[in-house]
Amino acid sequence: MNSRAGLVIVRNALLPIGAYLLGWSKPEAAFWIWFDGVSSLLAAAIAIMTIRAAKDGEEPSAPSNLSHYVMVAIAAILVLGLIGLPYWFGLAFLLLKVFDLSFLIALVSGPVVLFILAGTLLSNIVEEALRGAGLSVEERRRQFEWDFEMHAARAAAIIVCVALPIEVIAVAVAAVLSYSEIRPLRRKSRLRAGSP
Repeated sequence: MNSRAGLVIVRNALLPIGAYLLGWSKPEAAFWIWFDGVSSLLAAAIAIMTIRAAKDGEEPSAPSNLSHYVMVAIAAILVLGLIGLPYWFGLAFLLLKVFDLSFLIALVSGPVVLFILAGTLLSNIVEEALRGAGLSVEERRRQFEWDFEMHAARAAAIIVCVALPIEVIAVAVAAVLSYSEIRPLRRKSRLRAGSP
């Protein structure tokens, strides 16, 4: 198993851990799936902008290094705001129609949940960094298709988490999300090896 697949499995295992060990409710599970999708978009935006800057030959000097990363972070957040519109509409729907606002207060009241959210964001950033910058146009097209499938699977998982008891479906949802992310990695390795 490669390191990206390992990160995917560990990250998606947080859903059953949260449901069974930490006692997450439906809102907390749905929010974690939502946050995982948004943080993966943010990580992808940062990776794309960093790769683009490297390809343009921009080698910032040491004093401007920090300002370069601040600009990348600001641009990534702006891109996330635009590309992530379906996620923002989904969160608004969950907050206004499905859950009440008090669950957000309960969600961030404990350090364990904040640690899990920070770990999710970090794992998405590391996964994007492991993806590498040397993708061909065809590989980028395939990667975009796979990313789209992964985000569609997350949207379906949020709906399932809202509709069914989380204690019943947590492992199944984590397995399906892991499969939707690992399957493209396996196909990619087979394509590089030359087998269909």
